[in-house]
Amino acid sequence: MTITRRGALAAIGANLAAGCLPAWAQQDYPNKPVRLVVPFPPGGPADVIGRTAGQAITQGLGQPALIENRPGASGNIGADAVAKAAPDGYTLLVGNIAINAINSHVYKSVPFDPIKDFTPICSVVAPLMTLSVHPSVPANTVAEFVAYAKRNPGKLGYATSGLATPHHLAGALLCQMADIDMISVPYKGASPAVTDVVGGQCPVGFLSLSVALPYHRSGRLRILGMVESTRASVLPDVPTVGETVKGFEMSNWQGIFGPAKLPMSIAQTVYRECAKGFNANRATLESQGLGVMLNTPEQFAAFVAAENDKWARFVKALNLKLE
Repeated sequence: MTITRRGALAAIGANLAAGCLPAWAQQDYPNKPVRLVVPFPPGGPADVIGRTAGQAITQGLGQPALIENRPGASGNIGADAVAKAAPDGYTLLVGNIAINAINSHVYKSVPFDPIKDFTPICSVVAPLMTLSVHPSVPANTVAEFVAYAKRNPGKLGYATSGLATPHHLAGALLCQMADIDMISVPYKGASPAVTDVVGGQCPVGFLSLSVALPYHRSGRLRILGMVESTRASVLPDVPTVGETVKGFEMSNWQGIFGPAKLPMSIAQTVYRECAKGFNANRATLESQGLGVMLNTPEQFAAFVAAENDKWARFVKALNLKLE
């Protein structure tokens, strides 16, 4: 059978329309700069993650990875741009638990499907979270705190960086699992939340380790426990909350995603370089309160699906809906 140039181009177009790339295009990846979309403003954990991943891709694959900050709508604007991009590996997303597992169950309108519209490539880090209290709270352990909260139902407020954030849901989850009654106090970001816990205006906070640690070391607040399932390397003597409240854990995970139908060969290539880069920078990242967690594309896809199921059920039980 003779294949004409027009026929070959038509076949390539059909493959692209179906979300597939010709084998030669995959083998040639990357042959131009890669765009890495960070759906939050510069300076935060997502930006650190994006630049670490970008450096790894640049060094490992020989093409520059260009960071593009596209904040807005709790990360949904930047994520939507990646969801609608061509699945060729040249547009990637720094996603997280909120964008890829929580937002679609909380907001009435999200412009993408967190499962169908993305290809999970690899988890990379989790910005570690803490259960922290003002020194006036008469508790030095998680067990003492739970007992104190039980004696004061509905009287303790817990500060978070906003409604429907991982910090908010971690507090709600602890209330459910420990059978305590606290009031969620959402702030517009981590800085005002930690400021009010340190100042005593709000006695309890579910705070990122990176913002709570300096105040813990100076004695201006007390970190009682880590929210994740493992202890933090920078605070090895501080237990996890789950060591007292059995089964409790939450990971504020972040990872790299591509659009749906990204060829697995490209996903594996990006995963391999990111794994090298994040392992090489593990000590530095952990000193900044970022726990390194690396999963393959297959492992990460299964993890993201399980996280969607988990938080869909929990958000429904909370009856939490935002515009």
